Formats: sequence, structure tokens, C-alpha cells
Amino acid sequence: MNKINHSVHFFYPQGKYLMGQEVASRLILQSLSDRWAFKPHQIPGIDRKERYKLYSFLKYVFKVLQLWANIISLAFRKNISVYLNLGQSWNSILRDGLPFICFKLFRNNIPIVISLHGQWFAEWPRASWKMRSFLKTLSIAKLIVVLSDSQKQLLVEYGLKKESIRVIANTCDIEPLSDDQLKSKHISDNTVKILFLSNLIDSKGYKEFLGMLGLLKDLNCSKNIEATLCGNIMQAGFSEEPVETVKNIEGLITELNNNDNISITWTKGAYGTEKQELFRKSHIFVFPSRIEAQPIVLLEAMASGCAIISSKAGLIPSMLEDNAAVLLENLSHEEIAKQTVNLINNQHKRISLTQTALERYRNLFSISVYEKSWNNIFIELTT
Repeated sequence: MNKINHSVHFFYPQGKYLMGQEVASRLILQSLSDRWAFKPHQIPGIDRKERYKLYSFLKYVFKVLQLWANIISLAFRKNISVYLNLGQSWNSILRDGLPFICFKLFRNNIPIVISLHGQWFAEWPRASWKMRSFLKTLSIAKLIVVLSDSQKQLLVEYGLKKESIRVIANTCDIEPLSDDQLKSKHISDNTVKILFLSNLIDSKGYKEFLGMLGLLKDLNCSKNIEATLCGNIMQAGFSEEPVETVKNIEGLITELNNNDNISITWTKGAYGTEKQELFRKSHIFVFPSRIEAQPIVLLEAMASGCAIISSKAGLIPSMLEDNAAVLLENLSHEEIAKQTVNLINNQHKRISLTQTALERYRNLFSISVYEKSWNNIFIELTT
């Protein structure tokens, strides 16, 4: 397809906080911009901290109206296709799906690919208006891209055509370690570095991470521990850094740092090379999340040679087999601390887990696999 004669109008979410949906879409833009003429359209997010303020609400409505105007304008364009990264909230379905449903009534010949992240739809009642609206939106697409075979099977059971659904796993933009880099990273010394990196939402498990660190002083650790908590606070309603929460975290960190063999720092977000360095320097990545799809932070940990302790939430078990990570059903502070100490004291097991995880990343989740798969999607979309 000649990129001069064809353009892909690319609709993806953008919010105040960097989320997996946005990251996945940006990676498509970055990796395929030399092959396809993308026309990016950022789907606005509302600042939930200020959602009850009239000015902020009106500003958001204005951006949504601009979005709809951009969608309507496509009806007058030729040689185009559309990418839509669709969220699974009522707001996303109405804001993003409804205008495209109306648009397809007038220009049914324009091919659309809808990308889905997560499977929250699996919990909705089949007869609910939300499910019906969601399925109606998906029905306008020529192709639907999901993260796993289980998601594909679920959509087929809901009545969507199997031949229109493709599976493309997530990826990340961190260059995977070489075998030599992996070995040198875990050469024995007297310090083990432990990392938690995510937005600080309760369901992501940052409280379990901090609670676990508080128990390590009473367990038989053979190494000194340097821990990093990395992330911005996001509480209910996505409010920004509630004062009490900040004080609680800072107080707990001060208490932990009173222990002779434990030190912890709090980094309020890391991106680009700073984030890559955090992963590269860390030996163990702890991510006891309770609600997940296919978290990109775990792919970043796999590529960076971290031994992973995580949960069995969402699609995590399909990403990481038993010999590639420690996956827990019991997310108590005690159990996480026990498994962390096992990895601290057992260098051989750490290396074994990281070797298996790194090989899985190279074969199944690398940026080259992602790039090839999405390039094939756009070729199929336009033929």
C-alpha cells in the first residue's frame, strides 16, 4: 500500500496519567510510522480530580465535540482506514463508539480496526445495555484485535465472527538484555535491588509491596536490600496525591529506612531512559496486582532480566509460566515477603527465572513481533 495514497486515522486515548492503552497505541505509531501515513487523533480524558468543576467539564465537552467533528469529517475523505483503541467504560463506549456507529451509517465502506485491552467486558451481564452497546460498537469493525486467545474465544461466544478477530500480545520499548548482560547483572554481590513500578492504585499492590518490605527485617535475608517504589498516587476518582496518603507512604518509608540492611526510595514516576535504568539495575520486580489484563510493566521486567513476583490476575499466567516467574494466589504481606526472601537468598533460582522469562519475551512479546503483527493488520485492513 502506497502511504502517499492512503492514510490511517489513528484514534487512541490520552490522559493525565500514562496508562497501558495509550502506551500500546504509541508503540504502533513509533514502530510503523515509516510504513504508514498515520493521522493521530488523541481521545481526551477528563481530569477526575476536577470533574465537578464547571470549567473543567466544559473544557472536556469541547474536546469531545472536536473529536466527534474529526470523526464526522472522515465521511468526506477518500483512501482512508481507521484504528480505534476502545476503552471499556460507559464513558469510552459512548464517547468513542457512538460517533463511529453513526459514521458507519453513511460511510460503511471505510475499514475500521478496533483494539481492545483488558477483558472487563467478561464481567458484564450479557443482556445489559452496556454489553449490547459494546458489542454493537465492535460489530462495525472489519477487524478486532485482542491480547489473548481466551479473549478471542469469549468474543466468539458473544456472537462476533471468529474470522474477524486477531490476537496480538502487548510489547514494550525496552531493548531486551543479551545473555551476557543477563549473567553479569546477577553476579553475586552483597546487595539485591527490588523494584515496584506502576501508578499507585490500591489494586496494583503497592501497599502489599510496602507491607512486605516491613517484614523482611525479621526474616533470614542473606543480602542487603535496596528497594524502589516508583509511581504517582492514584486513588479512587484518580485524585492527585492526597495529603494523608503521601504522609502515610513517607512515614512508612522513614520507618523502613531505620533498618540496617534495608533502604527504600520513592520515585514519583519514571519514563524513557530513567525507567529503563530502574529495570536494568533491579534484580527482583514485585508486582502483586489484583486487577490486570496484560500489564506492560511485566514485559518491561521480562526484557530487563528481573526475577518476577506477581499474581495470577487477568492474563498474567498466560504471559509467565511457572518456570518464568513466581505467581501467587495468596497476596498477603507474609507470603510475598517469604517468596521475596527465597529469591534474595537463591541466586540460582533468580537467574533461572530470568532466563526463561527473557526467552519468552524474545519469542512472543518483542517489539519486532508486535511491529510485524500490526503491519499485517493494516495490510489486511486495506486490501
